[in-house]
Amino acid sequence: MGATYNSAEDLQSYFEKSAAIVRRVVDRAEIAYVRPGIKNVAESFEKRPLLSSFVAVFVFLSFLPIISFVGFSLFVIGTFTFLGLAGAFAASTVVVLVSGFVLACTLAFLLLIAFFLSSALLVGFLTTRLLLLVRTDGPRTGVTEWTKETKTRLYRGDIDSPSHGPSNETEEYVNSGGKSDDEVQSEGSVGSTVIVDGVDANAAPEKGQSVVSLKSEPE
Repeated sequence: MGATYNSAEDLQSYFEKSAAIVRRVVDRAEIAYVRPGIKNVAESFEKRPLLSSFVAVFVFLSFLPIISFVGFSLFVIGTFTFLGLAGAFAASTVVVLVSGFVLACTLAFLLLIAFFLSSALLVGFLTTRLLLLVRTDGPRTGVTEWTKETKTRLYRGDIDSPSHGPSNETEEYVNSGGKSDDEVQSEGSVGSTVIVDGVDANAAPEKGQSVVSLKSEPE
């Protein structure tokens, strides 16, 4: 309640101050202009009644045309200002759109040039590598190596990807029938003949040769 009362009191005080200012301005205008004007008009009618009457009628008849001229002038100024701003906005929009279209065409052309240059560089590089490999390793080997190298460079992600094929450990596990490395070595060592330096371990060693046998008895 206290805050509301203070707000109403402040508003009333502001209104009173504004009214006082308006009264002072009106009083000053009345004292400085209105009263002297009325006094001058009265004296003019007393001294020169015919001329004063003519001026009064002319001012009265001219009041409406003058007001109309002022209103029409403001209307024309506002209209042309609005049309000028609208025309400037429309012209700037058209210029921006045209510039954007030119930019898009330029970027598309540069994209084609970049693609062409990249393709030319790639073809030149691959051709140079092919010539170097053919010159170094021969036609057949060079072409083979060039093909492998090209696939590695172009499809590196597909070749190195784990999903491209089974890993080496998976292939060894499948080839061994699902057995561990110890079981495979144990089965391979039983009844097998080991050749060391071209000598059969089961054969009689010659003079001056030593044979190491890896044959083991089955458990």
